[in-house]
Amino acid sequence: MSTHLAAVLPSPGQPLTIHERATPKPGPNELLIAVKSIALNPADVIIGEDTTGQFIPLARDGEIILGFDLSGLVLDVGENVPSKARFQQGKTRIAAYSASFWRSWDPNYGALQQRCLVPWQHCVILPDNISFHDGASIPVAVSVALNAWEILGLELGQDSITGGDNVCQEIRGEDEDKRVGTGREALLIWGASSSVGTMGVQTAALLRSQGQVYMVYATAGEANMGYAKSLGADRVWDYKDANLLEKISASAKKDGVVIRRIFLAKGNLPMCREVLGIFYPEIHGGDSCEGENIGDYKSCVTTSARAVRGKIASAPPIPAEDAGDDLGSERSPKFEMVWLVPSMDEERRLAQFRYWMGEWLTHCLAKGTVRPSPEVKVLGKGLEAINGGIQMLKNGVSCCKLVVEIDD
Repeated sequence: MSTHLAAVLPSPGQPLTIHERATPKPGPNELLIAVKSIALNPADVIIGEDTTGQFIPLARDGEIILGFDLSGLVLDVGENVPSKARFQQGKTRIAAYSASFWRSWDPNYGALQQRCLVPWQHCVILPDNISFHDGASIPVAVSVALNAWEILGLELGQDSITGGDNVCQEIRGEDEDKRVGTGREALLIWGASSSVGTMGVQTAALLRSQGQVYMVYATAGEANMGYAKSLGADRVWDYKDANLLEKISASAKKDGVVIRRIFLAKGNLPMCREVLGIFYPEIHGGDSCEGENIGDYKSCVTTSARAVRGKIASAPPIPAEDAGDDLGSERSPKFEMVWLVPSMDEERRLAQFRYWMGEWLTHCLAKGTVRPSPEVKVLGKGLEAINGGIQMLKNGVSCCKLVVEIDD
């Protein structure tokens, strides 16, 4: 019987321990992956420390193996996997979003081990110029960003796959001046230097190039503002700035835009609510500003914003005290917030991942319209390095993706 090593969670909040376990065979529509690199996510900390049973039932028996982002080589291919030529044993390099969350935490599907089962729909084939380390940093970040645009009613068109002339064109300088004052929409990405935030900026720039949004606004730490701009943001502010709300409001007035949709990649939910309150002042009990003088900015943006329901798409879990509060309730029918989790319906989720990973991301990586971001920080080799990485996540990291090399 073939075996491999895995990093197992003994109980919530405890360090992972290394155990040997039997290597499974892939079932229908599954691949067995020899894991080369794994990337750590804040969800690994949140779930690993959960003592409420929200994510993993407290009474659950058996091993718990965490982890979401992985890359590696296809070792075995299960039945019913279409286009098997795409997944060649020992040759095809993939990155994948693990399926353990949707498999009731079956340990065979957790990423933090040397061998892992994944549905073929969850995989992106890596081009030769992308390393296993960089590849492992991509799946969750891309999936969260694309899920956000779907939830927010935005859609990346075929140009982003086919590499049409409008993809990733920079719209700055003279072109930017032409856009000022037309009363269109700015998409705000809060926490743009996190891994999902950087991918949010990249993909939002594609939305802008296709005319789905007018400008891309972002917040980041002061040291990472330039990086967020290099990925495609038009305006970037320091999220710690004491005058942040005033600056966003002033820029929106100058640019002639409204903010109706916010992607909260990481950070401050109350501040995101305050930003929407500028354009939906009734959220906070303010004047509705529905005057007749459309030349007045407050009246203009309020009337424009009220035509569309305001939304926050949140990568972090929604705090219990905020769920069902004034977000989309009768007190504030123009405002709602959605936690970004891929569909719990199996058929729908597999269809989502098949498009996000197998089609959209595979083509965009091959053509270079999307690149791995932010830079990876390799913590070491072997499962033993994971605990140190989790502690680093608890202490806080910025503008880097923590990666562990699992195997050569």
